Amino acid sequence: MSDLAGAVLDELLQPWFAIDPTGSKEDLRRGIDGIFRTYRAHRAIMVAIDEPMPGGSAEREFEGLMARSTTAVSAYIKAGQSSGTVDAALDANTLAALSMWMSERGLAKSVAQAGPRELEALADGLTEIFWRTLRGGAAA
Repeated sequence: MSDLAGAVLDELLQPWFAIDPTGSKEDLRRGIDGIFRTYRAHRAIMVAIDEPMPGGSAEREFEGLMARSTTAVSAYIKAGQSSGTVDAALDANTLAALSMWMSERGLAKSVAQAGPRELEALADGLTEIFWRTLRGGAAA
């Protein structure tokens, strides 16, 4: 399961890597849409690794996958801070970790089973959360 989970995570992160940290809100939304599509395409695998037994190797593996996601988001935040488009006062590592755990729960509990209308609302909501947090609260 380890190799498969890692491959799915790599695919799941590709839409995130495609988002330019200096890009528009629409760019962010397209990236989030890509993440949602990928998550839903691999829903069975994601559900299987989503809630591992506490203390076991699957839990450690899942936490390692989350750490990889956090590193990717932290790099995105830092790149945005370097360009001046993301609030420099934010702690990139802490924000990335919190954002990834929040997003993971949202994907697992809401996105996985959402219908088309609800999926749109969830993508709008997650886009707003990331946009306003990273860009200093300004709605675009």
